[in-house]
Amino acid sequence: MKIKQNKKLIENFMAMLILQISNYVFPFLTIPYLSRTLSTTHYGVVLFALSITSYLGLVCDYGFGLTATRDASKSRDNPAEINLLLSSVTVIKFLLFIVMFVGAILYILFNPYYRQDCIIYCATFLSVIYNVFFPAWLFQGLEKMRYITFVNVIMRLISVALIFSCVHNDRDYVLIPLLNLVPVVCGIIYIQYVLHKKLFISYLVPNISQLLFQIRQGWHIFLSTIIGSFYATSNSFMLGLFTHNVTYVAYYANAEKIVTAMNSVYGAFFSALFPQAVKLLAEDRVNGILYIKKKIWQTAILSLLISLIIFVLAKMIVLFLLGSKYLPTVNVLRILIFVPVVICISNLLVIQTIIPLGHERILPRLYAGSSLLYLLLTYFLVPKYAYIGMAISVLIVELVVIIIAYWFLKFKKIL
Repeated sequence: MKIKQNKKLIENFMAMLILQISNYVFPFLTIPYLSRTLSTTHYGVVLFALSITSYLGLVCDYGFGLTATRDASKSRDNPAEINLLLSSVTVIKFLLFIVMFVGAILYILFNPYYRQDCIIYCATFLSVIYNVFFPAWLFQGLEKMRYITFVNVIMRLISVALIFSCVHNDRDYVLIPLLNLVPVVCGIIYIQYVLHKKLFISYLVPNISQLLFQIRQGWHIFLSTIIGSFYATSNSFMLGLFTHNVTYVAYYANAEKIVTAMNSVYGAFFSALFPQAVKLLAEDRVNGILYIKKKIWQTAILSLLISLIIFVLAKMIVLFLLGSKYLPTVNVLRILIFVPVVICISNLLVIQTIIPLGHERILPRLYAGSSLLYLLLTYFLVPKYAYIGMAISVLIVELVVIIIAYWFLKFKKIL
């Protein structure tokens, strides 16, 4: 049983790893090219638009990346429940997409700092539709990641190829979000084919009570995610909001992209681990906790070693990837590079332990306190130290999160 369990974990880890590489590393290949082809201002506009889009995607996800994955894992042998789950989640996410898209466009139109690049922002925001109709959470819960890994790799390769083929000078920055929409549409069409023809999953028309049930299911995760997202996914957005300087955004966002590429590898493992953690803690809580403790030590040591190596090589990495005009990114990278270590521990404490054990009600309070600290730190540090102040704020807040999460688990006598 244990061998079969480990084999399934490894299989899904490899699928998730390839998926995460395609999500982050393939686009990462364009960084050296775009950083040299575009001015820091225009590249900053593109990155700022992407940072807002990440936040919109987070809202549209509504915590379903965890709650719906968990429900899909539990209902994998019941096709009727899977059909209803997919339909309900998709309807809710589509409605959220409409609301967030309109709100974001209005924000850009009425903001004089960003209005002149409205087309870029609008086209970038449209890519959030991928989050609605590409249900990676379902494939993760069913532990059938192989179905979406291939198409995701192809999509990212197309995106990279289009960037290199069509963006030749600084004026072409307006093409980037439009080019990125091409693989998004192709990927959505293909994944709908897989759902209907390969997995025999169909869309139904959910009633109001079913939609409300899913909204209640995801509420605590959604609330905690949105509150916590201030220091998790919207740092470039907040930096642009505080400074109105897209060049600063470019300095910070490029360092964050390097860190995100690292997190994508770790995230592949944790995404594959989550369904297993749910099972282990449900079947044998004591052994499940011992398993989590072992993973904490293993990932902390490995991730710290990798971060120390990148810290030493930071200047060389920035010069190679971005060029000398991005030298301010070096100090940002040397601070942010320790965030993945903290996030690894945080994931094992919160995502792999607190949520499977049903204690997610604590998360909104945990992230609300952390977000308040984040806002205070950014309020005082960002105006004075700009992108360096943002990096320091993020690292401090992530450390506070794992301290509180650890204390909570000790208080509940779980660890």
